[in-house]
Amino acid sequence: MTMELNNSKTAQELMKYTAGLDGLIGATAFEDDGTVIAIGKDTGDAVCAVAEGALDPEIALHLDIYESRRDVFTVFHFECSQLGGYEKSGKLPNLNLLPETAIQCGKLVHDTFSSFLLSDRSIYVSKEYGIFVTGKSPRDVHIRYQNLLRCVRVGSRAERAGLAVHFLSEKHITVHNLKVTPPLVKFQRRPQDSVESEMRKYLAERVRRCCEKDLFSIVQGTLSVRLSEDSFLITPRDFDRASVKPHELVLVTGEQCESGKEPSRSALLHHAIYKEQPNVRSIMIALPEAMMVSACTASAVEGIERFPFGASVMQPMLFSKEISLEKPIIMIENDCAIVLGTSIDDAIEKLDRAEKAAAEQF
Repeated sequence: MTMELNNSKTAQELMKYTAGLDGLIGATAFEDDGTVIAIGKDTGDAVCAVAEGALDPEIALHLDIYESRRDVFTVFHFECSQLGGYEKSGKLPNLNLLPETAIQCGKLVHDTFSSFLLSDRSIYVSKEYGIFVTGKSPRDVHIRYQNLLRCVRVGSRAERAGLAVHFLSEKHITVHNLKVTPPLVKFQRRPQDSVESEMRKYLAERVRRCCEKDLFSIVQGTLSVRLSEDSFLITPRDFDRASVKPHELVLVTGEQCESGKEPSRSALLHHAIYKEQPNVRSIMIALPEAMMVSACTASAVEGIERFPFGASVMQPMLFSKEISLEKPIIMIENDCAIVLGTSIDDAIEKLDRAEKAAAEQF
């Protein structure tokens, strides 16, 4: 006997963040009252994980994790096939390709399931059990899994192309993790004028469009548009790109932002570029898959200048002087692509063309 729980907040999040995930074996999450919610195997609905009678062996594994790991509130379980050639080679992927993946996922190690239960690691992989990804919420686990997949796909794509991949050192990862963007001073904004209101609608629509074109993922990608000499709209921090709303976008004026919101961590870089480059009207930061193959190897994409890892975040004011509309696409090694445009659509089109060119190479 199972009880449908589709109306609870946890159930809604669990269904949202597991929808369409390939290779998913099972997914569960804790309700505030201690109920464990599971995704029904046949229907995709959220149901009470522990019904009267015998436990499903899959659910039993999840409950073992919850019992041993008090820091875990959500578990997604996937087939090993999601890790590229791991099933055949037994070689775990090195996640130090991209900084956010390394920080979000940690290091993958060969270990027993019982040892994982006693550890503080967020991901467990074995040929016997598959892939367990854990976290504090369905969204948290979804982000971790998407970061894992992106890293695996970039590495696999480079390997198929016969390219040697260069990885970030532990020092690089530590420095990136410790690099804290200073919070912007908040201001109480005035009512929106018609220009800003329309631009909010258009920017939100184009962000969603970038997700549809696989230029952004639900967890990665930043887009901004200039409104005036010293103000711009930018995507917020920690949001779902595929469903962003106009009112969620953040107005930045100078080095201040509207109260009640947090802009992207790259807001000061956008500010520096707009200040230094008056003809730039829109800026994108993205991690499209084929271009990241180039960023993580020595293979360049024609017409795209490369900068070393950390160049854009360590000294944004100096970096902003090095780029312009004459060289509108910049590759940061093992990190991202930065695109400058004369409009939102101009920036998106440039990135789209560059990704297609990279896809032909890799």
